[in-house]
Amino acid sequence: MKKITFFDIALIGLSLLLCFGTAFIFHPCGPKDDGSWMLCHWAGNVIVALGASFSAASIARLFLPKGIKTGISITFIPFAIISLLVPGLLVKMCMMHEMRCWAVMKPSVVILSVLIIIISIVDIIVAAVKK
Repeated sequence: MKKITFFDIALIGLSLLLCFGTAFIFHPCGPKDDGSWMLCHWAGNVIVALGASFSAASIARLFLPKGIKTGISITFIPFAIISLLVPGLLVKMCMMHEMRCWAVMKPSVVILSVLIIIISIVDIIVAAVKK
């Protein structure tokens, strides 16, 4: 069996938290009284999809050679940048910044995305130094 590293576990945990956390814990605003969705709902959907993609790639890393693991870490950086830009910039959210999407979802997504970027960069550096 391949050696499981701190980076493997950290990326899996952060990816799952980005996906399931956005879906169930720090989710965007709920539906309006008429049953339609607020704009932030769509930002949340994009983040859940990105989190699911991160999760699948993070789990796949467990079974792949070191060079491919490093390649996945490299691809995580631009996608994590995209995920932190989704709420409010790439996908509009509610107009009031006091709403749940701005106060809870966006900060959580930004923190998790930045952590994914940092862990990925450190993983790349460690892999380069070990060569």
